[in-house]
Order: sequence, then C-alpha cells, then structure tokens
Amino acid sequence: MKNYGLFIVLITIILMGFSGNNDREVAYQHIQNLKEGVLLVRLNKQDAVLTKMKFHGLDKEHRKKEDELRVKNKEAYEALSRIYDFSEIHFFYSNSSKMIREGNYSGVFLGPKLIVDTAIKMTENVPVYILDVGDIYFPEMSGHQEGVIVLNNQFEPLTDPYPYFVRRRTGLAILERTDSDIAKILNNKLKSFYNQSLEYVP
Repeated sequence: MKNYGLFIVLITIILMGFSGNNDREVAYQHIQNLKEGVLLVRLNKQDAVLTKMKFHGLDKEHRKKEDELRVKNKEAYEALSRIYDFSEIHFFYSNSSKMIREGNYSGVFLGPKLIVDTAIKMTENVPVYILDVGDIYFPEMSGHQEGVIVLNNQFEPLTDPYPYFVRRRTGLAILERTDSDIAKILNNKLKSFYNQSLEYVP
C-alpha cells in the first residue's frame, strides 16, 4: 500500500509538470502572437452609469463623472501611446466592444483627441488582443482594482505565467502608480516574457 501511495504521488507530480509546461507553451504562443499582432486598448465610457444619472436628473454629478472619465481616458491614452512599443496599438471606447469582439474594426479607433478617426486602420489578418483599462476584475484576487489587464480577442483574461496585468496600487497599498508607470511596467514585462519565449526549448 505504501508503494502504491508513492506511485500515485509520483504520477501526480509528473502530470502537474506536464500541465505546467503546457501552460507555459500556451503563454509563450500568446506573447509571440501579440508581438506580431495588435493590442487594442479599451477606454471606459461607463454609458450605463451616465445614462442612469441623467435619467434621475443628476446633472451636476453627470457632468462631474463625464469630466473624470475624460481626464482618466486622456491620461491612459497619452501614456500608452507614448511608452508602449511592444506591438502595434490602437484605442477604442467600451461601447464598441461588441464590434471588436465580432472582428469588426471599421470606424472604431480613436485619435489623440479621443474622437473616432475613420482614417485609422489596423494591420489586417493579425492576432488581436485587448487591454482593458480602469476598474478591473482580477480573477486571482476575486475582486476589483484599478489597473490594466490583457484579454484575448473574446475579452477573456489571459492566465499565468503570461504577464497579463498591472495593478495601479503597488505592494504598499498607500502608493499608486501613474499611468506612465503602468505603461512602462506592462511594456517591460511583455518584452522580458517575449525574450524568454525565444529561448524556450520544449
């Protein structure tokens, strides 16, 4: 019985090793796909919240919320467009999510003034990934935090060991990263993981 128990433990360890290798291979494939593809950044418009405010006559709160979102989106756009250079990058508003999910990329991308610019086109027939910005649900924490998270083209989060998120708060809860900090950390993590993928031998 002791030998049988040891056999089960060894088999479990071996299977876990295979699973870990498979997860890493999938993650490496994703990072190589992104390098050859495009990152589409989703900026939140919170239309449902704003519509509800307007419906209830909360005009002052409505204007304040709109201004806050405009500033947040502008800061995210400027930081990522200036710093991120791992792959092609474009920006869209959250109310275009359905079109993006369905693979319709016409007339949705934003220019520097955060207005749709139909002249902006992305490279065709390349892998597409989404970067969600703002109040994000982090599965490994089972809760929401400010930050960014990388999703596949169906808006599903990638998983470890892919470096798929950056939180706004640092390890010290009282300190917050700027949008530029987040963009730099994300860019560097992706580059580092990509270099690892090139050295990987199955």
